[in-house]
Amino acid sequence: MVDVVVTGFDIGREVGTVFMGVFWGYLFLLSFDVLTGLIASAVQGKLNSNISFQGMMKKVASVVALAFVSFVDVYFKLNGTIVAIGLGLLVSYEGISIIENLGRSGINVGFLRRFFDENKIGDGGNDIEKRK
Repeated sequence: MVDVVVTGFDIGREVGTVFMGVFWGYLFLLSFDVLTGLIASAVQGKLNSNISFQGMMKKVASVVALAFVSFVDVYFKLNGTIVAIGLGLLVSYEGISIIENLGRSGINVGFLRRFFDENKIGDGGNDIEKRK
């Protein structure tokens, strides 16, 4: 415990260096998801600060949950197993959300249509034209 106070806590050393690369990738996807979500809302005319704030709080909560999982992983000396599972789930969630946002923005993601809810991805811009 004293060494942590003297040298500082390095989560990368505790759960593995691969964690840090995936973690930075997750933060990039999270940022890209927020950006595409804002763009999709603006394109659909549904930009709302209250909804955006709620979405941001969910993103903050996911990072806090990841930090908690990291400390649990270190405490039980699981060598990054729980962190890898948590990061994998969060990365896949952000990837799906980005694809949905791109569809809502008017980008044609028809080749993925069979995997997604029709209400979530739009129809490549045609639904935007129908609303006008």
